[in-house]
Amino acid sequence: MTVQDMHIGVNLGVQRMASNIDSNLLKEEVDYYLNESVDEYIKSQYLSYKQKTRSKESDFVLENLRTLLSTISIVENTSVSTTFPNSISFILPNNFLYYIESNIEISGSKRNNILLSHSSIKKLIETKYNKPLYREYPIIIEGTNAHIVLPLEDWSTLFNNSTISFNPTVVFYFSPIGEVVQNGIKFTYIKKPAVITYGTPELPETIEVDGEDVTNPDYIAPTDCDLPTHTHKEIVNFTITKILNILNQGTKQ
Repeated sequence: MTVQDMHIGVNLGVQRMASNIDSNLLKEEVDYYLNESVDEYIKSQYLSYKQKTRSKESDFVLENLRTLLSTISIVENTSVSTTFPNSISFILPNNFLYYIESNIEISGSKRNNILLSHSSIKKLIETKYNKPLYREYPIIIEGTNAHIVLPLEDWSTLFNNSTISFNPTVVFYFSPIGEVVQNGIKFTYIKKPAVITYGTPELPETIEVDGEDVTNPDYIAPTDCDLPTHTHKEIVNFTITKILNILNQGTKQ
């Protein structure tokens, strides 16, 4: 569906269920509730994904978010973490929303990561020798940063006291000692959705000024929902229900 189709669906659905509405809702209102529905839908799908096992059984959930999945390789702009011992940090992408999976390649061997909270990671880093308790190396998402905790043997592989300092401000390329880490970190996440905007399609994109075509300052380009098309009807229905609930609350007051 285009954004215009979604607006038509919302207005028709609301009018069909609420006969007291004799005119269309404001475009800005519909945009607002559509975007709210998209955010809630993504969150519900992600929570469903998290409740599944770490096998591929939850692929059907990710299919509903397929167009928002993004995978990047991080091979530079990383630093020694000041938050956790034996850890490397990197800045999350600007459009990061939810974590899916990641791995780090050390000495030609890929090590998967597992997302942990602060309370869970505490059990790992406070063991006597900080030996790994997990087959997957912990990753912690903290604000705009991510931290990957490495066991001492891999930390020693990455760093050698004689060649690189443990100064936490050091920023290094992922080959401090030879070609230890060939492909850096592979990081897969759900990105923030595009903001649905009806725009001003009734206006021309350009206007003539002094005999020349220039950009129309009043024109706003429409922005469609960037979730997979098969989810759009569900988003419209969510939005209709949301608006009707608000209208009913207003009627009771």
